[in-house]
Amino acid sequence: MLRYSAAAKTALAAAFVFGIAILFPFDTPDRVSVPVGSVWNNRDVIAPFSFPVPIPHEQYQNAVDSVKTSILPRFSHDPGAAVNSMKDFNAVWNAFSERMLARNTQPDTVGILVPIAPEEVNARNAFAGMNETNVRRTMAAAKVLANNVLSSAVTQGIIDVAKDGVHSNAIMVREGHEEQERSRDSVRDTAQILGYLRLALSEQHIPPELTNAVAAMLRITLQPTLRYDARATEVERQYAIERIPRTLSIVARGERIVANGERIDAATLAKLNAWQEAQSARGETNATLPKYFSAVCFMLLMGILIVFYLFSLRKRLLADNQQLAIIGVILLFEAAFAFISMRVGDTFPVEYLIIAPAAAMLCTILFDSRTGFFFAVVTALITAAIRGGDNSYGLAAMVSGGLAAFTVRDLRSRTQLFRSIGYIFLGYAIAIVSFSLERADPFSRVLQELSFAAITAVFSPVITYASLIVFEKVFHVSSDLTLLEFDNINHPLLKELSNKAPGTFHHTMVIADMAERAANAIGANPILAKTGAYYHDIGKIKKPDFFVENQRDKKSRHERLTPQMSAQIISQHVKDGVALAKEYKLPQKIIDFIPMHHGTTVIAYFYDRALRRRRREDVNVEDFRYPGPKPQSKETAIVMLADSVEATVRSVPGLDERTIGTYIERTVRNRFLEGQLDECDLTANDILNIKEQFAGMLTGLHHPRIEYPAEVAGEPSQGAMTQDSLTGGEQIPEQTSESNGGNQLTGNSDASLRGNGLPIQETDTI
Repeated sequence: MLRYSAAAKTALAAAFVFGIAILFPFDTPDRVSVPVGSVWNNRDVIAPFSFPVPIPHEQYQNAVDSVKTSILPRFSHDPGAAVNSMKDFNAVWNAFSERMLARNTQPDTVGILVPIAPEEVNARNAFAGMNETNVRRTMAAAKVLANNVLSSAVTQGIIDVAKDGVHSNAIMVREGHEEQERSRDSVRDTAQILGYLRLALSEQHIPPELTNAVAAMLRITLQPTLRYDARATEVERQYAIERIPRTLSIVARGERIVANGERIDAATLAKLNAWQEAQSARGETNATLPKYFSAVCFMLLMGILIVFYLFSLRKRLLADNQQLAIIGVILLFEAAFAFISMRVGDTFPVEYLIIAPAAAMLCTILFDSRTGFFFAVVTALITAAIRGGDNSYGLAAMVSGGLAAFTVRDLRSRTQLFRSIGYIFLGYAIAIVSFSLERADPFSRVLQELSFAAITAVFSPVITYASLIVFEKVFHVSSDLTLLEFDNINHPLLKELSNKAPGTFHHTMVIADMAERAANAIGANPILAKTGAYYHDIGKIKKPDFFVENQRDKKSRHERLTPQMSAQIISQHVKDGVALAKEYKLPQKIIDFIPMHHGTTVIAYFYDRALRRRRREDVNVEDFRYPGPKPQSKETAIVMLADSVEATVRSVPGLDERTIGTYIERTVRNRFLEGQLDECDLTANDILNIKEQFAGMLTGLHHPRIEYPAEVAGEPSQGAMTQDSLTGGEQIPEQTSESNGGNQLTGNSDASLRGNGLPIQETDTI
């Protein structure tokens, strides 16, 4: 069976060790996790070799951007453009002037005036009412102004791009092999020249229609004298970028990088990171192999530590591969979160989002508080190691995880999970503030770390609750929260037990109280012990009349049966109980109590009857033995002992405190000598505490009562002697070998069983 297979256990261990080891940062250089402004509390760092300190990426990018804006745009001068502009404008103007003076009403549709045909029509219409002299005078004035503007523009320089697109305050103009820097304000673009022209014409009261025509003529004849050279500009920029230094400085061999007690500034931090990156770069091609081997060794040590803990204190967890798989999955997820936190970067304290407290809470709820605290420590060590030995985070995770385990150790409701928020944040806050004071971190950094810790504190219970549901469904395990759903006497199975077997139901309630008290006394799980006790005898629902606590008359159903048949009916209630439990979908933890509370004990009463009827060699003791298994946990062992003790004490009425203690001692000792407690982890001190709890409770249940006078009781006062008055309250058993029609152990039955070499073993009264 894989659940208890040694091969499967080995495979789980290998997956745990190698799976988490691969998450260690062996393939990238470690980054120094100390913030700027803190104090270096480690040993002095001396450079073992010379190495450069690179400029941080952001600083280099800022330098590149600065260079790009500092390089002036390049323009090439075109000397022929000025002459061509003047020549073309005059040609267009002459043609326009002749048509205007000739009063030609048809616009030019084939000549050089085609582009300004609309403006020509508008100008002719504006001059329709003017005489020729005024027309000539106006046009002459317009031409003079246009020539002046054009002459000034070509002299200053006309660029072929919009001035708004030139972001520098100057430009470089190349004439031949020489370059000259010129102010951007000293040159003009086409829009600016046309604006000057319109302003000059409007100031001389030139009609708007003629102004538009002149502007149109200038627009189609104007040629840029300075042309933008994009290629030359880009070459200059690339050359300037290449001259930007890539290193801040060179650290010489033997130079002290940082000393103990020295405050970390930006330059020192850059040197530390450059040193670590240089170490990685100088390694051989297989430099990652030693680091991976180191990570595997670390995980092996963690594995050994876990095995030692489980072997010493939780053997049942070590034996169960399903439980080990749960632990492995929890630790793997925490390791994955630590790995992601390293890849995100160190701008923010993302390590406080690893939710390590959730691992401690899950282990506490699924197993127990001691296991939860232990794995809080293991989780902190593993995640801190994956983060490159981040001891400050490791301590914070350890403290918060321990407090988280403390808050859920006695979980009674799902809402109780959320009381852990304050404890988790308290643990983080203590560690963060302590290390911040030691490193002299700035307040902004402390506030940032506390904020991230608060986020983890809030989300840890939520993630724990969600993960708990997943683990219960996938691995079919039951937490205390699940068990609490069955800690209810109104459960259909218990109601059916109460209706069909009321004596067994009362017995069950007593056993549940005894088990809960004993579990609390020895540090076992009281919820599991109590809930398991509720359902340990549900198999008696099938045939309740075969058990004496449910018989309403003195006639036993076993009188006409052979001892073997009676023993088979009695032991059948274990199989019936398991079947009923599975039918009602009880958790496996509760089902385990049904066979384990009897273990492999012998049904001694019927075995004794068989021996009385036949010779010993003709009777097979295995026919009278429960199928088992023996108790595997403290809780199932407690219920076995409670069941045995309660049945034994109940069978002998009128016991005092001393006699009850004697019966408890004898019954528990017999179970121990039979080997029924060999497979659980009860200690001698646990057994002593259990007996004390049983004695206290049973003494209260069987306390002596005042014997009232006969007159008060309504009975004859003289000459009437009852059995109770003769025996002092102790019932005298019948002296036949089949007394009471069942297996209640009285003084006689006890003696007869010991005479046959068997200790007292009966727990089910029949």
